[in-house]
Amino acid sequence: MTAINESELDSVYGELCRAISEVGEAHAPLLLARFSLLAIGEIADVERVRCILTSARDFEATINEADHMLRGLV
Repeated sequence: MTAINESELDSVYGELCRAISEVGEAHAPLLLARFSLLAIGEIADVERVRCILTSARDFEATINEADHMLRGLV
């Protein structure tokens, strides 16, 4: 698996944010659910997906990671 660099991560995250804005608040959960299912299929590794899900559930760590990323981008 090829690692994604920070610039690519920022770019694709921006695309995701724009897609969410385009579909609107009412359809955002459906877009995110579909995106998640497609990403899970592409990852194709159940244990890796479970690890990612566990990381995403850790809200405090997510906030700290986002804060760290934002500070690095500013």
